Order: sequence, then structure tokens, then C-alpha cells
Amino acid sequence: MTFRTKLGRCPKCMKTSFLAAAAAWAVALALASMPTVPSIGAAIWAVPAVLTLLWIGHLASFAGRATRGAFRRAEDEERIRGASASAMIRWPRRRFLLTFAKMLVIAAAATALPFRAMAQDCSCADPECTCPPDAPDCYINPARQESFCCAYGDVGCSSPLLSWCCPNGSNCYGDNGECY
Repeated sequence: MTFRTKLGRCPKCMKTSFLAAAAAWAVALALASMPTVPSIGAAIWAVPAVLTLLWIGHLASFAGRATRGAFRRAEDEERIRGASASAMIRWPRRRFLLTFAKMLVIAAAATALPFRAMAQDCSCADPECTCPPDAPDCYINPARQESFCCAYGDVGCSSPLLSWCCPNGSNCYGDNGECY
């Protein structure tokens, strides 16, 4: 498994990278108020900057996959309707960027919000929705514009292709329902 295959695929890792970046910024701000040696001062700001870039990398990777998945679904719908390859609607660059920005904001909000604020009573997609008692946690898959329920403590996994749950203690892997 390479770094690229894991980046932006695991909600637990995305949330952890956000929490690490936030904690590093808090520590850096606290240390900045104390007198330090100049060489240490630069390192104080480098650590939170690198952790923030890691979090942004997760967000961008997820948003890119979700946007490409939305494009593939739109092309598949065009094919189903019977449009020829030359008549198929191509998404303009502006629509790509708007979809990418939307996915980026949704992923950022999902990782930055407190865990329980994101998944209370499965009201994440529909006010009428309630998750069953054996799977009380609701997750959102912004790429597919759907919500799904997982057992307590399980990890909700999402990709442009599908939504799935991984058992407690494992993480999401890939786009096809795999856990590790």
C-alpha cells in the first residue's frame, strides 16, 4: 500500500489528520508566547504547517475522487439516455471546479465538526430518517449524495462508487468496500 492509495480514503484518518493539525497549531501558539531560541522558533511553525498540508492533501484527494466519480456518473447517465459519444455533454472547467470546491467544503466540514454533531439520529440527509438500534450512527457520502447507517463504533466509508461500513478497529481501503 502506498501513501497515494491511502490519502483521502479513510474518514478516521482524515479526522485524525485534522485533529493533529489543530493540536499542533494550539501548541505552536502556546510556545510562541514563550521566549525561544530562533532556530527552535522556525520548527515550532513548521510542524503545524506540515500537518495542515497533510489534512488538506486528504481533503483534496477525496474531493478529486468524488468529482471524478460525479463526472463518470453523469457520462453514464448520458450513455443510458442513448446519446452518442460526440453528442455527450462535456462538463466545462467551471462546473468541475465548482463540484470540486463543494466536495472539498463538505469533506472539510465532516472532518472538522465534532463526530457526534455529524451523525445524530441519522438526520444527516433526511429529517424523517432514523437509523435502526443495531446501527445507530449515520454517515454522509457526499460523492453519492446519500446517507447510510453503521453499527456503533464502526467506521463509515465512502467513495464515488459506494458507501460501506468497516468494523470497529479497522479502516477503509480503496473504493470498492474493502477494510484493513
